[in-house]
Amino acid sequence: MAEERDDLLPEFDDNEEDVLFQFRMKVYDLFMAHWKNLLIISGIFLLIVLVQGLYTEYVQEEQREIHRALLEVKTGDNFPEEEMIGGISLNFMTPDELEALKNGALEMEKIAEKSKGVAVWFAWMEAAKTWERADSPDSQIVALQKAASLDVGDELKSSATLQLANAYQENEKGEQAIQTLETFIASSPAYGLERAQINLALFYEEAGNIEKMKEVLQTIAQDPVAPNPEVAMLLERVE
Repeated sequence: MAEERDDLLPEFDDNEEDVLFQFRMKVYDLFMAHWKNLLIISGIFLLIVLVQGLYTEYVQEEQREIHRALLEVKTGDNFPEEEMIGGISLNFMTPDELEALKNGALEMEKIAEKSKGVAVWFAWMEAAKTWERADSPDSQIVALQKAASLDVGDELKSSATLQLANAYQENEKGEQAIQTLETFIASSPAYGLERAQINLALFYEEAGNIEKMKEVLQTIAQDPVAPNPEVAMLLERVE
């Protein structure tokens, strides 16, 4: 049986065996010459995977730390709880409570300034909300400006911009409110466009510019995909 198996093996003449041997030696020499580089490349790849995993874990933990820090400020001994009735905040504060709110907002701003990532947006928005409760509109607007300027997702950026425009409008800064929304709409945002247009129409109405209000509303009404009953109602009111 052994002889039969030997007969099945390919036969090489002396020249072919020399070529095969030389080829094997070249492969061996090539490996021996570059094994360190191959090992380094493999090690770098594994290191990159490890670092990416550690970085992701670090970022997630860092975001949690920011939220924990904000929660500690909001649940502090001197931080007054927000009382709500029908979704409306009752902002009846004593001088001491107002001072505590202002101190809390300052702490939130410090957290935002030394942090990174999406949680920074939440920190500035929490600060803005606290400044509003403390009846400090100028500081509220600054915090909203910071949140709106961050390079975050479309939803978060749009939300901050819309709230910034509303803060301007509520504090008798109508021109800034209109300019904020006009700039936002001109950027063709992926989120919040129609809401911004409706708010802009209402701001034009409050400014007495009914023609501009109609123009904006008619632009929205031309969308055949999603007719908005609120827009139709507003158009009926001014026509």
